[in-house]
Amino acid sequence: MIRKLILAFTALAAASAFAQTTTTPTTGGTRTRPTPEQMIAKRVEYLTALLTLQPSQVTQITTVLTDEYKATSALQTSLHQARTDLQTAITSLSTDTTIDKAATTLGQLNGQLEAIHAKTQVKFRSILTADQRTKLDTLAPGGGFGGFGGPGGPMGAGGPGGPGRRGGPRFGDQ
Repeated sequence: MIRKLILAFTALAAASAFAQTTTTPTTGGTRTRPTPEQMIAKRVEYLTALLTLQPSQVTQITTVLTDEYKATSALQTSLHQARTDLQTAITSLSTDTTIDKAATTLGQLNGQLEAIHAKTQVKFRSILTADQRTKLDTLAPGGGFGGFGGPGGPMGAGGPGGPGRRGGPRFGDQ
């Protein structure tokens, strides 16, 4: 579950770092991918409606989510390289030692992502009132409110504003 979560977040972050426009296969038209700032704004908008956030909370939560995005984005190149190194070790029939080293590096980077995420959850939840935390826990089991790919996010399983999750828990999950 955690691996799927990390992979989903990593894929979305990497996609947003690259080309912002894509061609739609069925219509041939183009659509602009949301920027990280737009995704964060959409997430905060969803949370504001869900939890009746005060303006000061909106500002604080936007900052917390922006900080998380920046911190995890910094790891994306390293994660990509670590995955490439592991795949190369596999396809080149490398020794167990080489594979262990590549897998350990990948694991450490994923652990760093989890630590960043956990710290963000604590910061986010500390901004909420006790009633808002209770409401969040009731409406999103596990205390989750998604993230880039969570409920209401661009990759959320429930669609925009929906309760679903794709790739596991995100911001605010336990």
